[in-house]
Amino acid sequence: MSESNLDTSGTWCPEPIMLLSEHLESCSSGDRVRLISTDPAALRDIPKYCQAMGHTLISHENSATDWVFLIQVR
Repeated sequence: MSESNLDTSGTWCPEPIMLLSEHLESCSSGDRVRLISTDPAALRDIPKYCQAMGHTLISHENSATDWVFLIQVR
C-alpha cells in the first residue's frame, strides 16, 4: 500500500474529478490518495465520486484556502 498526493489547486469542476480519475488508474487497491482542491464544489463532488466508484473517503480537512481529502482506492 502506498500513498500519493494529487494537487488540483486552481482547477474548477469537473477538472478535479477528471484528474482524480486519471490518477487512480495508476493506483492499486488499498493505496491512498491525498487530494488537494481549491474548488468549493469538491466538497460535494469528491464524496459523491468516491461513493459511486466504491472508493473510501477516509477524511477531509478544511483550511482557509483549500480542502484536503484522503481517499483509499477500492
